[in-house]
Amino acid sequence: MRKREQETVGKTETFFSRNVRLITFLICMAVFFGTVGPWSVFKIYEYIGQAQDTRVEMTLSDLHTLAARSASLTQKDLDGFYGERDVRTVDGIEVEVYYQIPIGQEYSLFATSVTSTGRIMYLQLTDLNTFERIDLLDKNADLDAFLQSAKPEN
Repeated sequence: MRKREQETVGKTETFFSRNVRLITFLICMAVFFGTVGPWSVFKIYEYIGQAQDTRVEMTLSDLHTLAARSASLTQKDLDGFYGERDVRTVDGIEVEVYYQIPIGQEYSLFATSVTSTGRIMYLQLTDLNTFERIDLLDKNADLDAFLQSAKPEN
């Protein structure tokens, strides 16, 4: 019996016809990395390029110092502490600055300043466990009594 010859005798097989699956896969990967790749590269660059936050966390001793001179507090006094800072603008002009500064796990300090003067106009301490609040700009505010009443009794 005679061997059967392949039907491709005389025809040339090319790289493209032999590797259709590989070429399809490589095209799909090129499209995927072409669309997702630049976005992820920019996000990674943005994350790496961010300067490390050098602000310090506010402690209760810092809070006592600020409360003692509450009448003369300015934005610069709060800018050095870790927390959120939000700016309100009107017609492109910065009008007010809002601060939300955590103090440990128990307290949160909220402050508002007017940009034109830089002075703190509102300063409130909130106990995050009981949600009690004290206005530290009030002349009758007793920070020590507030902190004592907020401690859980054993």
